[in-house]
Amino acid sequence: MSHRTIITSRLLLGALSAMLLGGCGDNRPPAERTLAFCEGIRVGEPFADVEDRYAAFDMQAGGFARDPGEPLDSGLTMLERQKVIGILAEPSGAHSGERPVCAIYYSDPFLGGNGKVVLTDFKPAWAHRF
Repeated sequence: MSHRTIITSRLLLGALSAMLLGGCGDNRPPAERTLAFCEGIRVGEPFADVEDRYAAFDMQAGGFARDPGEPLDSGLTMLERQKVIGILAEPSGAHSGERPVCAIYYSDPFLGGNGKVVLTDFKPAWAHRF
């Protein structure tokens, strides 16, 4: 085997490996992928763990979630409620217009919270930007 053939074989093997690894992402439609991502989030789970799963579902941060009102008020004291922030997770590449989102509400450590998820809300056709 010549030196050129060995180098070509290694390059081909590297390219094939990259294609296989790149193809392991989530190829489901955006709404289905976002719903699965959202349903997999557990109340009480650290928000940092949720962020770690963004890549596996091909998600990105999409801004701040609007206050959900009553669903959040029912399980928290007023002091706990003041520490909650809402973040939108959306399919990668979504920039504007109607898209599926997962609103994730968690107790923000920067506001004195514990960093844990308190509520999630899947919206199949969100058209706002906050």
